[in-house]
Amino acid sequence: MKKPCRIITAWLFCLGLTSCATREDVRTLQEDIKGIKTYIESGVQPSQADIYSTVQNLTSSLEALKAETQSNRQTSASLAGKMDDLQASLTARLDALYELLAGSKFAGSAEPSALFNQASSDMVRSRYESAIEGFQRYLEHYPSGGKGPEAVLRIGECQAHLRKWAEATTQFDRFISSFPNDPLVLNATYDKAQVLEQTGQSKGAAKLYEAIVQKYPSRPEAQLAQDRLKTLQQAPLQPSSGPIK
Repeated sequence: MKKPCRIITAWLFCLGLTSCATREDVRTLQEDIKGIKTYIESGVQPSQADIYSTVQNLTSSLEALKAETQSNRQTSASLAGKMDDLQASLTARLDALYELLAGSKFAGSAEPSALFNQASSDMVRSRYESAIEGFQRYLEHYPSGGKGPEAVLRIGECQAHLRKWAEATTQFDRFISSFPNDPLVLNATYDKAQVLEQTGQSKGAAKLYEAIVQKYPSRPEAQLAQDRLKTLQQAPLQPSSGPIK
């Protein structure tokens, strides 16, 4: 079929020349208009159908994605709840185990590592009194144990946390004099300096900090000691953050 614009233009030209139209002319024009309508519809309708089909498919995909996302959220919430339950169960079991190990019935026969680990766990959980008892029990039953020096140090640190300054100082002195070559002697020295600083003995604390800086210049504790020295020069007493762990 001819192009719509050319058909219409031709008919208008002819009608303009004759100034009138026969019945046959009208019939022919009607048929051409009908053909133009069919042409237009045949050119537009498939495109609209394709768009509609695409939109339908996209809508279905979005609905499926929405359903899957909702399912994943429900699964995540369920998993989070199970994790919380598991954590609570493990915590309860650990607490029961700590209480069991702490009992005098088992203390005498417990392995050295079990005693020390129990005391360490109590210390981490801020159960300082129980931790002190555990470390003391370890030292009592295994005086030559490999963790002996550390047990002495940890007792002093627990006492410092409890603000038992005099007892903590005595414990740190015990460690320094008994184990002068132990790697943890630096910790004991720094811990003692902090106790002295906490109790207002700034000069004694400064001497220990200076000793750390001179003897262990490459250690991180030396930088901490240097920072404390600067603080002491600015003010008589500025409590530090606590013993090194």
